[in-house]
Amino acid sequence: DFDEIKSPAVNATVLSDFVRNSFAEKPKKKVPWDLIMAVVGLVILGIYLGTIPIVTLLNIAVTYPIAFMCVAEYSKHSKVLSFGPELMISIIIAFSIDYSLFLIKPFVKSAQKAGMKPLTYSRLKRIWWENYLIIVASMLVLCACFLTFLRYSNVPALRNIGIACVITIIVTGLCNLFFSPALLIHP
Repeated sequence: DFDEIKSPAVNATVLSDFVRNSFAEKPKKKVPWDLIMAVVGLVILGIYLGTIPIVTLLNIAVTYPIAFMCVAEYSKHSKVLSFGPELMISIIIAFSIDYSLFLIKPFVKSAQKAGMKPLTYSRLKRIWWENYLIIVASMLVLCACFLTFLRYSNVPALRNIGIACVITIIVTGLCNLFFSPALLIHP
């Protein structure tokens, strides 16, 4: 039985427990590789876009609390491994950057063609319509991959981390599909 093994499983029964476990003191790392790699990813995105990825940063800031609240609600009824929050943060950052490549680059190109004029609603809608399927397809593939935890794992806590990842992917994708373009609209 998994519970008899010394495990990092956490059964967060309320939002505050999940959040507390998310920020519980971890052993000190000599080098904060997670932060360094997130910054490197954002710098690469900025170079690719030719601009500072402010929309991506704002999207991450919005996605983070929504995803954590959703998974905290789920964790009231199921055990979620203690590395769940770190995995969720990685998913949020990685997929926000990835989805920005698909969504924001066309907006930047369109604005550059128009002499850097602000995007109108009609231009924004056209660009979004041409690119949203990439993100929807990516979300579906990733969700299917993490849902395999339900079928191939006999460990309940591992199955639950798969569901937590699916929740995070859906929230990240939806925020990128709707929040990011909303930031780019110019009245």
